[in-house]
Amino acid sequence: MDEAGFTLEKMLAVEGPMWMLQDIDQQWEDSAGRERILRFSRRIEDEPSMLGVSAHIMAIARKGRPNAR
Repeated sequence: MDEAGFTLEKMLAVEGPMWMLQDIDQQWEDSAGRERILRFSRRIEDEPSMLGVSAHIMAIARKGRPNAR
């Protein structure tokens, strides 16, 4: 728990390496291409080694003591 009272649950790579695709705009416009991008991104989003490759990272935290509800 940090000083502000948050407990880190997990860190996620938002887009992972997908931002490096040369034709990502074209693939995103195609529904099958978009589904492939999203499916792959979901599979690797919580892989720690992907955090450094992703242009954006999301931290998920819980306020309060761990396991307190």
